[in-house]
Amino acid sequence: MPERHRTAVAHGSSRWTLASAVLLVGGALAVAATVSAGAEARSAAVPANVSPPTISGSAVSGETVTAGSGSWSGTLPITYGYEWQRCDAAGAACAPIAGATGVGYVVASDDVGSTLRVLVTASNAEGSASATSGATAVVTTPVAPAPTAEPVVSGTVVEGSTLSTTNGSWTGTPPIAFTYQWLRCAADGGLPDGSNCALIAGATGASYTLASADVGQRLRVRVTGSNGAGTGTATSNATAEIQQSTTIGAPRNTEEPSISGTTTQGRILTALVGTWAGATPLSYSYQWVRCPADGGLGDGSNCATISGASSRTYTLAAGDVGSRMRVRVTSANGLGSQTAASNATAVVAASSGGGSSGSGSSATGPRNTGLPTIVGTAVQGQALTATAGVWTGTTPIFYSYQWLRCDADGGDPSGADCDLIDDADSARYVVTREDVGRRLRVEVEADNVEDFEYATSDATAVVTATTATTPTTPTAPSGPLPPGAIRLSDGKYSIPVTSVSAPERLVVDSVTFSPNPVRSRSTPLEVRVHVVDTRGYVVRDALAFARATPLVTSAAPEQRTARDGWARIRLSPRGDFPLRSGYSVQFFVLVRKDGEPLLAGVSTRRLVQVATAD
Repeated sequence: MPERHRTAVAHGSSRWTLASAVLLVGGALAVAATVSAGAEARSAAVPANVSPPTISGSAVSGETVTAGSGSWSGTLPITYGYEWQRCDAAGAACAPIAGATGVGYVVASDDVGSTLRVLVTASNAEGSASATSGATAVVTTPVAPAPTAEPVVSGTVVEGSTLSTTNGSWTGTPPIAFTYQWLRCAADGGLPDGSNCALIAGATGASYTLASADVGQRLRVRVTGSNGAGTGTATSNATAEIQQSTTIGAPRNTEEPSISGTTTQGRILTALVGTWAGATPLSYSYQWVRCPADGGLGDGSNCATISGASSRTYTLAAGDVGSRMRVRVTSANGLGSQTAASNATAVVAASSGGGSSGSGSSATGPRNTGLPTIVGTAVQGQALTATAGVWTGTTPIFYSYQWLRCDADGGDPSGADCDLIDDADSARYVVTREDVGRRLRVEVEADNVEDFEYATSDATAVVTATTATTPTTPTAPSGPLPPGAIRLSDGKYSIPVTSVSAPERLVVDSVTFSPNPVRSRSTPLEVRVHVVDTRGYVVRDALAFARATPLVTSAAPEQRTARDGWARIRLSPRGDFPLRSGYSVQFFVLVRKDGEPLLAGVSTRRLVQVATAD
């Protein structure tokens, strides 16, 4: 081969070798890149922790804590394994806990004083990785529940209403489970822990519907808190006395009927239906009966029925002279009926033939010289009190009352065109919803041995539904509480009398008598006086005094009001305490602040009365 050709071949061979080398190198790089990419893909598929594991639950001996696996990336599926570790109080020096390899772990007594961690291992087909949770709080032993604030019962204390309770406040290791037991206590509320109260069978929920057996009683609820360390018990304050419902069931007589009027031939007797409970509306019918001189049986069943005497009033006839009268009142509604008899009247006397105009008699009938008055605010829910007015005539004079509902203009001054309010026949009357927009009057009948006469009060202002000036006990005052204020179970606030200073004053907002009416001189009479101040706070430690006027009971020292604002004054009727149907005894009530003059400072006074019956 010529030299020139060989050179060309040689050059060509050199060019092929370089190209081949370039191709080989490029291929190798491509293969290397492919291998590298595959390796990276395989590496990314291995589990990798994104957020650490967690532990939920209380670090308390006996409680269960639970591991959360945290968040992981990697090829699915991923499985998780757990290893619980016991660490020192700082969360370091951790060591595996033998056998503790589940999601949950029951904290052991050996863990007390230590902290816990959990090591989570995530695994898939490509490999595994591990991550550790943060440390728990230092493990403690459980603490049994203990109350720090008593349960509070709320609701209307009327038969058929539902009461409910809070748990109160507690310390102790959570979770705390609560159970309930309602207690029926005596009218004095029983002991604070309810130990002398009766357990109400089946009343084991956080709410309770008042039954007829609760009427006249006061209720408490006992709350028991429980956890793994033990139990604790707290008892609420007693509710107010449970009242009988006026809107449930068949009629039930709660205060027997009575008779007003003079028991002399020719005079008119009037039946007062008494007080009844039951689903409204209630209707009433009357039957007058003539009883022997001993009054007959209490229900009038052995007395003679007087034909045709079936209206509310009855005019005494000659045949009644020497007898005593009763009226049997039947109340009915859609659920049933009940009959109750009044007490017997005094023995019916023969007509005197003209009273003061009779032969030589100096007795004179009642004559009104000062109209009856109404004390109180004409607002729905407020109590009004009637005074008999001023009368002349032979004493004793006995008074009976009838409240009247008149038009907004007050009606005729005599009350002739006003409506009689059913069962409103005592000196005290609580304004109802039906009175809103109307005016009220009270008609007083005065009776003595000679005659009787009526007088009617002036009309009240138009009755309103609410008033901004009526004191109400604040449950959530906007400003600071007076010194010594404590919150009662009904949400009201009680303050000591030392926190009441002028221009604020004490207010007697309620007075109750037990028994009422008074029927015996041998039974002590309890006067309960409730005191608030003009801001509406319940007042404790005030001095309360009550005295009959005239003095027909024993005297009693001043009594201090309790935390709930009530003072109890016990009096004994004397031999001259009058017991007669349709008659009332007046009491003077005084409440004052210790260290101040009787009738000065923040003191208050009120006249009230209690009915009597023979």
